[in-house]
Amino acid sequence: MSDASLKTTADVLSRVDRAWASLEGTVGRLSPTQLTEVRDPAGWAVKDHLMHVAAWEDAFVARLEGRPTHEALGLDEATLALDEDAVNAAIFARHRDRALTEVLDALQASHRAARARLAALHDRTVAGPASGVLPPGSEDSGFTIDTNRERDTTPAAAWIGGNTWEHYDAHHGWIRELVARG
Repeated sequence: MSDASLKTTADVLSRVDRAWASLEGTVGRLSPTQLTEVRDPAGWAVKDHLMHVAAWEDAFVARLEGRPTHEALGLDEATLALDEDAVNAAIFARHRDRALTEVLDALQASHRAARARLAALHDRTVAGPASGVLPPGSEDSGFTIDTNRERDTTPAAAWIGGNTWEHYDAHHGWIRELVARG
């Protein structure tokens, strides 16, 4: 099912749940050593990928609620204005010393919050443009929501996908590669 064919909240939640279950299944089979000791060339362990997902889910919920993204990420506005790699490096630096149990707890909490927020969306919101998902004047990494909602052509489901199942799938792939190398 393509993002364009997702027209209901149930459709979106199904995609979120499938990608999440796949990620959780892989992570659940890993040992503490695999989660914390095997690192990629940038220094990221599996737990760092998981904390990254948790941080961006917190930011996703903040955007849906009209709260500042930088605050949800624990960064200043100037850092959030940098390119994606710099922002992700700042998130990594902020959380790299967190204990595995803290990371796993944060991941579960952020996902519960994101899923609950998505479950509260109406089908008509999911079927519409991304501007209908976000409060007026909301910011978003990647594009600014125009107050003229007719001009926003990004489908809500595609925007949600980029912040949820597509993000989980990307990190899931990197996690599998990382563990395979270790």
